[in-house]
Amino acid sequence: MSWEEVAEERIQSRIELANLEISAAEKFCKSPIEKIAYIGMRDLLFAFGAMNLLIYPQFKIGTYTVDFLIKFKPKHSSNESKELSIVVECDGHDWHEKSKEQVARDKERERFIAKQGYLLLRYSGSEIVDEPHRIVSDITEIIFRWWPRIKSG
Repeated sequence: MSWEEVAEERIQSRIELANLEISAAEKFCKSPIEKIAYIGMRDLLFAFGAMNLLIYPQFKIGTYTVDFLIKFKPKHSSNESKELSIVVECDGHDWHEKSKEQVARDKERERFIAKQGYLLLRYSGSEIVDEPHRIVSDITEIIFRWWPRIKSG
């Protein structure tokens, strides 16, 4: 097989993977900003491995549904019982901070999620559109800060 054929095969493979990611985003995500965030967060699977990290769109925590739950549980660790759970919320203007009542409901929701042991990251629609890889960067930084603590203990 020539290098051109190998290159073409790899390009087609990546196009197929991108199409699968777009299909998954269409299926699991409610809003355009969630779709952008989901496609970006799929990079975490390549960085940390699909056996170590899972992404759950529209995950239920108590009576609340969060946009995404990221679970990082390293499989080849001396402390496999430890797990890091990160909630990612995508805040569009249509849903968040419209009124004092909505702000109060969001704060109550955040406190409930935190009391369940989840780390919560919120991103505005503008942040997601302007810097789609910021979520991945933040989650990666959190994992790298958390990881040494669980390896030792």
